Amino acid sequence: MRLQPIFFFILLFSASTLYAQDTAFLECHYAETFRDNLTKKDIIHQDEMVLRIGKTSSEFFSLWRRGRDHVTDSLSSKGASLNDIMVTREKIVYPVSVQYYTIYKNYPEKGMLTQTDNLAMQHYMCTEKMQTPDWTIEQEKNKILGFDCQKAVTTFYGRKWHVWFTTEIPVREGPWKLHGLPGLILAAEDGEKDYCFKCIEVKKANSTIQIPRKHYIKCTKEEFDRSVREFHGDLNSFMKKQGRSIPVPQGGNKQDAVDFFKKNYNYIER
Repeated sequence: MRLQPIFFFILLFSASTLYAQDTAFLECHYAETFRDNLTKKDIIHQDEMVLRIGKTSSEFFSLWRRGRDHVTDSLSSKGASLNDIMVTREKIVYPVSVQYYTIYKNYPEKGMLTQTDNLAMQHYMCTEKMQTPDWTIEQEKNKILGFDCQKAVTTFYGRKWHVWFTTEIPVREGPWKLHGLPGLILAAEDGEKDYCFKCIEVKKANSTIQIPRKHYIKCTKEEFDRSVREFHGDLNSFMKKQGRSIPVPQGGNKQDAVDFFKKNYNYIER
């Protein structure tokens, strides 16, 4: 999809120096496939991720998750019962997503990265210095959505990444934590093809980039990663540390529930 005049919008929004709240001028949608269980590598999840790019920052999240949560939050604010919410959720057009995280680059200020996640109904947040991949730009060319693209590779957070970027959209952005090339990254996959993103739509936008007001458990990068890994890999252990227990169906066996929620979690970061 060709955007006209995309370069004008980029120049227009590049002058601001405020980072606390931003306005997105460009929105990119990516079809994502990923394997999050190394024991059952045949199970491949899908999602639709959105990258909103603003004057000074960006936001990356699951459209499916946010769409479903928006419906639920709207019903809750109107006093709907839990049963009504559950019935309505079955009719939502957005498929179920297993991803709750949101990544904010250059937020709350330039050079910082903030990530939030929802683990067992609790909101977690960590802010860290933003890491820039050390890219090697290769000669291989490709076309994605009609844009001329070039290949680049890097090793970043423990994985080797192969990406395609286009200088026709001159923003140094991309899906997940990938960024730093002289053009928008339209496709990316790691060397094992465990995590793959491919852009399916690029369009103009006019939406606010700002972290929702919630009660967050603020933690360091190390604490955040450890919590994410334990929550997805061994929910029973994660809940025990909080003085809580995993859900067990009525008449069910607790050990079966423990085993069900345990897996060899394949975190995107290594």
